[in-house]
Amino acid sequence: MKLLFLPLILLSLGLPMRAELVSPNAAGVTLGHIHLIVKDVDAERRFFIDMMGGVPVENGKISMIEFPGVFVIISQGDPTGPSAGSIVNHFGLVLKDVAAFTSKWEANHLVIDHAENPKAGYVHSPSGLRIEFYEDTSQSAPIAMNHIHFFMAPQRVLEMKAWYVKVFGGQPSQRYCTSCLTHKRLIETVDLPGTNFSLAPLSPSNSSGPPVPTKGRQIDHIGFEVKNLKALKRLRRTASNSTNLTV
Repeated sequence: MKLLFLPLILLSLGLPMRAELVSPNAAGVTLGHIHLIVKDVDAERRFFIDMMGGVPVENGKISMIEFPGVFVIISQGDPTGPSAGSIVNHFGLVLKDVAAFTSKWEANHLVIDHAENPKAGYVHSPSGLRIEFYEDTSQSAPIAMNHIHFFMAPQRVLEMKAWYVKVFGGQPSQRYCTSCLTHKRLIETVDLPGTNFSLAPLSPSNSSGPPVPTKGRQIDHIGFEVKNLKALKRLRRTASNSTNLTV
């Protein structure tokens, strides 16, 4: 059985708008963008700019919103469903001062899902996208990209982890759940420039069934910038064939 992977867009480095992206790793890979599909682009853009502190930028005909470590691209359309229920469940941002952000969100009547950790939770965008947040007072920026959270069958977690280590040059790691206090479970992760891939096993508590493909959902795809695109594509094909993964 093949694992349904999220769509990945690989772009050559050298775009004029990569000042806020993290330097690539030894494999020449760094996170580039997260691409969303929403019905009301203007409302979503206002949320990411006014409520989250993103900076609007233009790259040719492409309008983007810049955060340290990532660009967010928002396209108009009717998503086939929310990101929850797909392989890419959500992404997370780290805040320097959670109280400052939550007071602004509450004043604007945004939906906030509070977690067991009072310095963590989820904020909802106008489209209903859930964005995880937690506090790190040591960081210099008010907000920055942190992680992308995948949900998959338990037996696929280590297989996917090994694939991203081999193909994207990621660093294998683990992290504790940032929203938890009493039961701080460990999550299998892969560190990549600009982000952390957090790989969670599906269970009755977090899913009602197997995940569906990501393409066409609220989070349509994730884009990476790559130094040697041809070499990475060759390695990706080889790794996918040897591990029976579909990308």
